Amino acid sequence: MADLAMDLSSHNPSDLGFFQAAKAAGVKAVIIKLTEGSRDGSNYVNPKATEQIRNAVKCGMIVHAYHYAKFKGEQDAKNEADFFCDVAKQMGLDATSVMVLDIEDGSNNYFATADSRAFLDRVVERGYPRVDLYTMASWIWTGRIMRGQIGRELNWWIAAYNNNRPGVDNVGTWQFSSKYPIGNVTVDMSYDFTGYYTKEQQASVPAKITASGYLDTVKFNGNKVLISGWFGSDKAKGKENAFVILTANGKEIARQKITLKDRSDVNKVYPDISAKCGFEASFDYVPAMANQKVTIIFRYTDDPEGNGNYADWSADHDFNQSVAYLDSMKSTIYSNKLTMSGWFASDCSLGLDHRFLILLSDGKEVQRVKADIVDRPDVANAYAGVYNAEKSGFNGSFDYSDKLVGKKLQLVARYSDADNGEGNHVDYWFPEFAGPALPTLDGKTVNEVLANKATIETVGGKVKLSFS
Repeated sequence: MADLAMDLSSHNPSDLGFFQAAKAAGVKAVIIKLTEGSRDGSNYVNPKATEQIRNAVKCGMIVHAYHYAKFKGEQDAKNEADFFCDVAKQMGLDATSVMVLDIEDGSNNYFATADSRAFLDRVVERGYPRVDLYTMASWIWTGRIMRGQIGRELNWWIAAYNNNRPGVDNVGTWQFSSKYPIGNVTVDMSYDFTGYYTKEQQASVPAKITASGYLDTVKFNGNKVLISGWFGSDKAKGKENAFVILTANGKEIARQKITLKDRSDVNKVYPDISAKCGFEASFDYVPAMANQKVTIIFRYTDDPEGNGNYADWSADHDFNQSVAYLDSMKSTIYSNKLTMSGWFASDCSLGLDHRFLILLSDGKEVQRVKADIVDRPDVANAYAGVYNAEKSGFNGSFDYSDKLVGKKLQLVARYSDADNGEGNHVDYWFPEFAGPALPTLDGKTVNEVLANKATIETVGGKVKLSFS
């Protein structure tokens, strides 16, 4: 009988008791989801992966990893492979682990063989020679994956449920169930016919992790950029000075000497890394950062100025985010005004102190008004990583007549360095909308509407009716 191998994601348990139960049920190997998409795309890392790896090893299981593919195109596939390998190395998986491509998503190219080949080739280039491909039997039947064109010999891990066989010839591993009972939970389970996953006992012990790091947060507080993360390294011995350094386009922007923070949470997961590994710094947000990919470096050095002999860890952050939302649009009949309210925050708005709202009709500008700035602590709370979110709110009113009724209108929110709204600027284009109808108010015509909500009040001896 073939040995059992189970695959896990963040939807499955990570506690030691679960793995002890799996071991008792005869499971020899575990294949753990590490990543999904690319670092510049989904940027997803399984938050349970580290604990799942460690507890599997404690129970004597052989540990492998898989990546859930979202790629569409060969370069995209290579980027996802790099992301997968980076995280695998960070988590201590060495070249004896099987690195699996899980391709089954609707976002993939329909014919995905070339993209899959590019992914697997890149993983091998990155130092992981033991690769495999997981997919559904239907992807083989329909030719979405052409086994003869994948460019290398693979074990082939195929999913096919409710059958007494995989449905594909010459399969090394068959995922036969998505509801295999382990204790009081169910998991995905596979028969490993060839032993590709279950017989390589040397793969069960991840490399000792003595150097790793992570960028936890990049957020704004007014004109300050707050950066936090951690970095530990066995090469930090004798290097008593710690720095956070920012660079862009090969040039240094700023550096700050810091006092390391206690990170017992890191030491709990990585016992070979000192708990004194937390990096925190605050920098002025300057033009050299705006709209740039900035490299954030955590450094240990023997030099009080931050040079000399050093050990570095780095991560990139793009200061080019823009977020916006149109909260409300109100047409006021008696004053012939169209009032727009919402918010727009952008990393690229640094130094652009003039705020405008521009109304387009059929793609052409018809009016431009200076926006009233509104504090938006709710936006700042939700988008702390975007510059000026706390001052992102706007209100503005346009002249509105029946000439605009039914027209294809569009609102553009703008930050500019010029008092007329030209010059250097950054825009957000909201979706187009049809100009709302205007009722006839001649004292004779009766206007009826069906509304979700209505309010009535008296203003200057007349009745003011508001509805939405």
